[in-house]
Amino acid sequence: HTGLAAVGPMRAELAALPGLRELTIALKAYLRAQGLDQTYSGGLCAFAAFLLVRAFLAHRHAAQAPETAARVDLGVLFTELVAHYGAFDFSRLQVCWVPRAEALAGVSPFAVRAPLASAKGYPRPPAMIESLTHPGINVGSKAFAIGSVAAAFQRAACALDVEPG
Repeated sequence: HTGLAAVGPMRAELAALPGLRELTIALKAYLRAQGLDQTYSGGLCAFAAFLLVRAFLAHRHAAQAPETAARVDLGVLFTELVAHYGAFDFSRLQVCWVPRAEALAGVSPFAVRAPLASAKGYPRPPAMIESLTHPGINVGSKAFAIGSVAAAFQRAACALDVEPG
């Protein structure tokens, strides 16, 4: 995902979406505590965690009035985030990079995954999380433990007494 190319767009998103920085840090800390923060062991890299949080917030803010979206309760947002991804079907859905203006206009950052390589007889990537700098590049392709990541999100949602979904 060429990290240097992502710095500018990431900073712009951090400035534009209230709670993005804090939720990304909290999610990364949670994944680390669960041993799911390293790609070499099948977990999610920090960039993928950022993209998950950004997609969640963009989708959530698009569904709210601007004055409501600007007020954030980080505890509520974190519980909603883990409940959302705890119920998310990574085998069927993908996280797409949708420009902020399009997301605010109602374009969802979540879409049904295309058959891609599986149609040619190759196994599908475990998760599809599109890069912000290179559309079509899958940041989640090495997350072979995505089932464990989703289960960790489900456990967090249960511990926080939130219904998944």
